[in-house]
Amino acid sequence: MPTTNSFTAETDGPIRFQIGITHGTVKVTSNSAVTRATVSVRTEDNNGEAAEAVTAASAIQANRTLQVTVPATENATTSAVYFGGGNTVVNSVIHGTVDTVNGATFVQRDSGNVHIAGSVRDMHIGRSRTGKRTIVADGQVLVGHGPSGGRSGHIQVDVQLPPGSEIAFTSDGGAHLELDGNYRRVEATTVNGDVEGRDSDIGTATIRTTSGDVTLDRLRQGGLLKSVNGDLKIREYAGATLTISTVNGDIKVTAADRTTPGDVTLKTVNGDITTKRVRGNPYLRLSVGTVHGDINHR
Repeated sequence: MPTTNSFTAETDGPIRFQIGITHGTVKVTSNSAVTRATVSVRTEDNNGEAAEAVTAASAIQANRTLQVTVPATENATTSAVYFGGGNTVVNSVIHGTVDTVNGATFVQRDSGNVHIAGSVRDMHIGRSRTGKRTIVADGQVLVGHGPSGGRSGHIQVDVQLPPGSEIAFTSDGGAHLELDGNYRRVEATTVNGDVEGRDSDIGTATIRTTSGDVTLDRLRQGGLLKSVNGDLKIREYAGATLTISTVNGDIKVTAADRTTPGDVTLKTVNGDITTKRVRGNPYLRLSVGTVHGDINHR
């Protein structure tokens, strides 16, 4: 039987929703049918660390800010291994170990996520309890990272917000943030997690991740997107100041048909930069740069 916990805002209308979580997936949805914010925290486990974390989750509200905290499980730790040489490889493991045997790197995980950036000749990623085995060979990731809902030990947070709300998401581990709907502002900081706005319409965004991808559907008023190992993409950018930077990853930005004036700065060390309707736009001042990568303007 699943373990659940739930919270409801004390007031109607848009709020500032804050959440702190170490691992799991936070899915936030906003639509006009929602008048009061609700939060559901869930795991498929009926006992164990994930169930204890869900039960211990707490919420406090001050004025129009609702803050939810999901405590870390006992073994929820993050480790990083850096390999030198011609390529940079970063492995971040939640609930797992990293071993090197005869030049091959083995990552064994009990639960959680494994993130890889760069290339490595032989890498084997597996789960010691359940799940499929993932293998990276000849510098190619055959199976990528990302959460799969419903697995043992996984924590799922479902949030319903009125349109125009703000989000402040913080994870010191591998939690992922998924967004759907209209938001005034989004702030997100995560170590090894992705931020994905599938059908999102966001005013301003400030997003920082160490090893994770960021994808936003529509950004109306600019912001800051920053990653060390991750791809950063905005499907529709409507103007104002925008700064995007990553060390190992690609950057893709598509400007809206109509934009407001703004400065656009796109920087990466190892990755490609692709823009559409940005260069040549009379309202946008573009600055791009990459050390090892291609720059394409469409």
